[in-house]
Amino acid sequence: MNPEDMSREQLIDELKELKKVSKENEAYFKLKEKYADLLQKYITIFSYLPVGIFRIDAKGYILEGNDAFCEILGYENLIELNDINLKDHYNNPRKFEELQRRLLREQNINEEFQLIRTDKKKLWIHTYSHAIYCDESEDIKFIYGVFIDITERKNFERELRRSGLVLEGVSFAAEQLLKDSQLEQNITEMLDSISFAIGASRAYVSCMSAEKNDFFKSDGIFLWTNIIHVDKLQDASMDNLPIYIDSEKNWHERLKLGETIFGTCDEFSEKESSMLKKNGIFSILIVPVFLEGSLWGIMGFEDCFDKRHWEAAELFAIRTAANILGAAIERTKMMNRLQMMSVTDEMTGLSNRRGFMILANQQMKMSSRRKSKLIFIFIDMDGLKWINDNLGHKDGDQAICDMAEVLQITFRDSDIVARIGGDEFVGIAIDSVEHGGTTIKERLNTVTKEFNSKEKRPFHLSASVGVTSYDHEESCNLDELLTRADNLMYEEKKKRKQKRGEKITPD
Repeated sequence: MNPEDMSREQLIDELKELKKVSKENEAYFKLKEKYADLLQKYITIFSYLPVGIFRIDAKGYILEGNDAFCEILGYENLIELNDINLKDHYNNPRKFEELQRRLLREQNINEEFQLIRTDKKKLWIHTYSHAIYCDESEDIKFIYGVFIDITERKNFERELRRSGLVLEGVSFAAEQLLKDSQLEQNITEMLDSISFAIGASRAYVSCMSAEKNDFFKSDGIFLWTNIIHVDKLQDASMDNLPIYIDSEKNWHERLKLGETIFGTCDEFSEKESSMLKKNGIFSILIVPVFLEGSLWGIMGFEDCFDKRHWEAAELFAIRTAANILGAAIERTKMMNRLQMMSVTDEMTGLSNRRGFMILANQQMKMSSRRKSKLIFIFIDMDGLKWINDNLGHKDGDQAICDMAEVLQITFRDSDIVARIGGDEFVGIAIDSVEHGGTTIKERLNTVTKEFNSKEKRPFHLSASVGVTSYDHEESCNLDELLTRADNLMYEEKKKRKQKRGEKITPD
């Protein structure tokens, strides 16, 4: 209606209506401005949150994401996320397929999985996923989610878990190594235990000093193979390691200083790396083993599947195990020395009475099983008292050592020779075809004469000898055999003194 044709009342009503619409529009624009401001605040919050927020379609293609989400995946900005499928960043793509199946049953899911960034670095992620379904069906339309980087926590948990396993392994190693049983067997069990704890592919203990034959039957190197198949090296020796490769400071020099050698094959020099790769070693950890302050050898662990970085707990545990091993070897060395002292004559290096009794009883048992004979020879030095009284005890000790040398030349390596008293010696001829020990007596006389003619001493060596045999069919013990040989020796000594017209008295 034209305003000119409207009455005053109609104009007033129209004006009121216009004012009402104007107010409504003003409120609408204020509300719109408020919500726009609020939306901007939310966008700012979401953009700078330290957790990743994203939206993807049902196939996994990324539609939106915040800065933290870009950073977690390894991208610089949101533009780079175009045409990127989140499934391609799952370390195990089946985990994403499983997520989709679960979201068809459950709208919200919390889980942890391993993600691969665009730079190939692996992260552990805790994710919360929420599904939006299509209106016309129950299919998934969108998936909203949150990513939280929990890699640091996972690494700490893994290190803590591995620390527990490694400490158990080292504890087991200490228990094994400090047993009184065979050292070689205990070392093998120790390597097995620790290798399982740290997930090593190969492990070994290798001696680098000349003392290895004092403790080990083998070369001093032990190889352990993981449950996962790893070929054993054909030549299991340190020749497979770049220990002595020429460099400014080779591994051997560093080990002597107590350093630990560890790292991936790519972290070493070109020569060292080439040698490691040749033997299928991706990562290596070697610690020195010291004995009485000097480098004795090494304890080594290898990973033949992955270029791994050794954890601090592993380094500490392996160093501890190496110290335990060094202590165990020192203990074995001391026990061997004490055992040797208990059965060895300190002056001559021959077996003493205790050592002889042990060896002689063993040979008698073996003789009974083999149905063979043994020849027992009792030897008593002549004139030791005269040498001590007239030349002094120094020459007397020298005469005893000379007699021990003569006897070692006279008897074979397979025979037993011992000093069982001041001037008394005894020998056992094993597997001898002689009759009555005549040949040994003759050989002893010959060797003694040759010694006296070559060595310019103020005395001459001579000895009285008693010989008897042990037959497995006899029912006599070792003491009876020694008494019989001693009596025969004394008879010979008496005859020789009578022949020289000497007074018959014991030396």
